[in-house]
Order: sequence, then C-alpha cells, then structure tokens
Amino acid sequence: MPAIHPDRPGGRSRLEAAIAEVLQGADGPWVFLCIGSDRSTGDSFGPLVGRFLRARGFPAPVYGTLEETIHAVNLDDALRAIRRHHPGARLFAVDASLGNPDDVGALSVGPGPVYPGRGVNKALAPVGDAHLVGIVGPAGWMPFWVLQNTRLSLVWRLAEAAAQAIHGAWLRTVLPWPEAEDASGDRATG
Repeated sequence: MPAIHPDRPGGRSRLEAAIAEVLQGADGPWVFLCIGSDRSTGDSFGPLVGRFLRARGFPAPVYGTLEETIHAVNLDDALRAIRRHHPGARLFAVDASLGNPDDVGALSVGPGPVYPGRGVNKALAPVGDAHLVGIVGPAGWMPFWVLQNTRLSLVWRLAEAAAQAIHGAWLRTVLPWPEAEDASGDRATG
C-alpha cells in the first residue's frame, strides 16, 4: 500500500479505512505492539502511539509506551509475554521507519510484519500479522543520526494521527455491536 500523508486532504480518512480493512480481514482478537525507544526522537514514534492509544482508553491490549518501551533489547521477552497472556491473538505492530524522502511524514499500513531495526541495519526477526509504520526520516546515509535528529513535532503529529486512525478504525470495524452505550451512558439498541 502506498504511504498515506495524514495532513493532506483526505489523508486521515484514507488511513483509517486502510487500518479498518486490515482489522476486518483477521480472525481472532488483536494485540497492539508499539515498538521503539524514547531515547531517540525518531524511534519514539511507536511508544508515542502506544501512549496515545492508552490515553484514549483504547479497549485492545497495547504493549509499548513511553513509560514502558519495547525495543531491540526486550522485544523477544515482550513477544513471549504477549503469546502467554493472549494466546491466539493477532499482532498489530507499530514502528518508526526510514524511507523515501517524498514519504517522510507519511504512514504506511498493511498486512504482514514490520521489520524492526532494518533501517539501522539490525538483524531482528519480523514482527506482526499487520503493521503500521511512521516514516520519520529519509533512508540512506547515517540512519542513527537521522533518527536522533528527527524533529519531535513531526513524530508527535504522526503518532497522534496514527492513534486517532487506529482508534477510529477499531470503532468502525471491531466494535459495531447491536447494543452500545450512548453519550449519556444509557444503553441504546442498533
């Protein structure tokens, strides 16, 4: 799927629709794994998404926040914990990415895994049944420097857009129950 710029006209609705399509195409419950570190601005995309999802009261399990980051060192432990606590769950991986200069500031979503560490030449196993990546800088020369010097405002905006789209897609696809509470807290029937 092509990268989606959430700040361009129609970008946020296209992003939400793309995430909804991925969520609908799966059997079983979802767990969201937000990968990254708060020690590098560019790599903080995943933990920011996790924090924003939790702040929204997102109903699915979310692993990886600014307070409890999941990164190269503890990724295997986190995956074991997820398998133990959520057997049979599908894994939606969220991570930062370096990419084409024209795609910086965009998000890419689709089925299949994310490849954590690939942009900085780390050999980590692919992760996830579906993925969302925030393209925070251009790929190529000196990737650690690029991630370290990424503007926080860019990463923050992308993370907010991603969390909003994930939450909106979840409400559209996973939670269309016949009974739901309306804004007053009363039960409404659909």
